[in-house]
Amino acid sequence: MAKRETLSLDELLERALVKAEDKPCNVPNNWLHFYFTSLIDIQGGTQPPKSQFVSSLQEGYVRLVQIRDFASYDYIVYIPAKDNLRYFEEKDILIARYGASLGRICTGLSGACNVALAKTIFPHQVFHTKFMYWLLNSEWFQNPLLSISRTAQAGFNKEDLSGFKMPLPPLSEQQRIVDLIELLFEKLDRAKELVQNVLDSFEERKLAILHKAFTGDLTAKWRKENGLYHDEEWKIVELEKVAIAIDPHPSHRTPASYESGIPYIGIAECNYRTLEIDFLNARKVSPNVLDEHISRYNISDGDFIIGKIGTIGKPFEIPTSRNYVLSANVILIQAKKEHIIPKYMFYMFQSSHIETQLLEGLKATTQAAFGIKKVRKIKLNYCSIKEQEEIVRILDNLLENEQRAKKLCDVIDNIVHMKKSILARAFRGELSTNNPNEESSLELLKEVLRERVG
Repeated sequence: MAKRETLSLDELLERALVKAEDKPCNVPNNWLHFYFTSLIDIQGGTQPPKSQFVSSLQEGYVRLVQIRDFASYDYIVYIPAKDNLRYFEEKDILIARYGASLGRICTGLSGACNVALAKTIFPHQVFHTKFMYWLLNSEWFQNPLLSISRTAQAGFNKEDLSGFKMPLPPLSEQQRIVDLIELLFEKLDRAKELVQNVLDSFEERKLAILHKAFTGDLTAKWRKENGLYHDEEWKIVELEKVAIAIDPHPSHRTPASYESGIPYIGIAECNYRTLEIDFLNARKVSPNVLDEHISRYNISDGDFIIGKIGTIGKPFEIPTSRNYVLSANVILIQAKKEHIIPKYMFYMFQSSHIETQLLEGLKATTQAAFGIKKVRKIKLNYCSIKEQEEIVRILDNLLENEQRAKKLCDVIDNIVHMKKSILARAFRGELSTNNPNEESSLELLKEVLRERVG
């Protein structure tokens, strides 16, 4: 067995403290910067086989907490309690190590964590728990974490965190920082709730208008003025009769990444508020993939995509310029313009009429997916081209308020940015809460390091 390294207090301090010339920013004189792993440890969870999962708590079982539990309690699972599991309590802080939730921080749960989560371990005589929670949520932890993580799938381990430079104020200052953060966040959350309520009312109104549009109620007066009758003009048709649904990757194989290649675009890259596509940050694939796609299908004005895996439906109109490749997770919808107006169909895909069919189709499968065969059989409420034109004209006018809703989304984005700014300033000592006469946090550091002197 290797002999444990014995270090003096001065040597431990030298390893723990960030030198003055290496500090990421200026902080009050009674603060310091330390290297993450000199004071903080993480313990990853384990991954028991799914054959052990049960959906209800039984004697001798414990809850297995997964990343999905950070946001939803719809799928709680339990596993046999064993000695090799990583247990944690509600007061403990968990960090997501993999996937799209990489770096997400959670507390308030208890049980055993799976391999995608890590429990944070730190000396409580040095850190208040809530201070640690907000510190891990701040740019001081999140930014370097995203920069060192090799991929969202590869995640991170303890060694990856060793170079992180973290601020440490005195304990009393930690509590004042927490109190002010939570006070300011409470006010911002109330403002966000008010804005969200207005947004929800816009969405409810929009859905109601779309429902009327595709049941014929919106154009009832127009039909009467033109001597037309609903039963004669309206019918239900399957999508494949009036439109083309294209699977961009019929082989179902995701192309390999290719540095400096062509943007690979799915629903995740689509900004529904700005109606822009994030080409810059999209994954890149070989130009040969684009050549193969161009040989199979064209893109015309009014064409749109819908998600078929994960995010189902949610239409997004795409540009005709072919400087990108469509993801394997979307389906391209093209109107047969002699039968249906593209924007009429685009509006319909935003309605509850289509959403209901998508949700019903999902119930038939264990995976959140909606294949192209099902898309081609989606039932559309269909009317004459002239009535379609009238419906599009009315919807364009009535839904102008969507622009106001998008501005409200900007308000919500600003609130998110304000929170990040508050956290950044808090851990630079810029919230005017520090008392310069309080004992330096260096004494806290020495206290815990003395216990490690062998």
